[in-house]
Amino acid sequence: MELDAEFLKKSILVLSVSLPRMLVMFGVMPFFGSGMMQVMVRNTLVVCLGLGVYPLVFTQLPDEIRLLPWMMVIAKEAMLGVVLGYLGASLFWVAEGVGLFIDNQRGASMAQMMDPMSGVESSPLGSLLMQVLTVLFFTTGGFLVFLGGIYESYQVWPVFSAAPALDAHFAEVMIQHSARIIEMIVLFAAPIVIAVFVAEFGLGLINRFSPQLNIFFLSMSIKSVLAIVFLIAYMVTLLTMFDGEQRNLWQHLMNLDHVLKVP
Repeated sequence: MELDAEFLKKSILVLSVSLPRMLVMFGVMPFFGSGMMQVMVRNTLVVCLGLGVYPLVFTQLPDEIRLLPWMMVIAKEAMLGVVLGYLGASLFWVAEGVGLFIDNQRGASMAQMMDPMSGVESSPLGSLLMQVLTVLFFTTGGFLVFLGGIYESYQVWPVFSAAPALDAHFAEVMIQHSARIIEMIVLFAAPIVIAVFVAEFGLGLINRFSPQLNIFFLSMSIKSVLAIVFLIAYMVTLLTMFDGEQRNLWQHLMNLDHVLKVP
């Protein structure tokens, strides 16, 4: 009984320090948001996924761990979860941003709706593209790549190692990644935005030479139809670009090895 109690104590300690990274990371990811599943269901799923690193962390468990170091380990793991979750969720924010950009250009940005995935207000196309990307993420093996990157992170940054030393280029890398998010939003939405702009420019010329026509009421319908038609024709190319970006997801996660170095 004493051996069982000691094993149970160690198991609880292992779970308490190995799960914060996953809990925070999946809390940032849109497809595990509170609007998609209940918190209890999400936490249960994360615990099940966290059992994959249980043997590794159990072998690294020190003989004795005090309260303050234990809390510092949890804080460090939560910090890593935020950084990894930010990188993992960025592609979904790109999809939502593309939809928001297109809706803004076609004049439908006022049609705000609550996105069940992110739990925040979004436009119709923004919510649609995020859900389409989520389906693509799970059906093409993107989630397995992402999960493999998470498990690999426990070897790159062991749980009981010291907090990663922030490299001098850490802020620069994060800024570059944020700039890359904006760049992809503009790049992916550019064909439809340009088409809508050309249509709006043409309507402006028509209104110039025929002021009696109420172009304002016609423009939104014309731009919306044009944007949807172009989006249908462009969807395969758009999903191909998203698929290429998600295949680089592992590399994005592992690139942090050169930034967050374990002292």
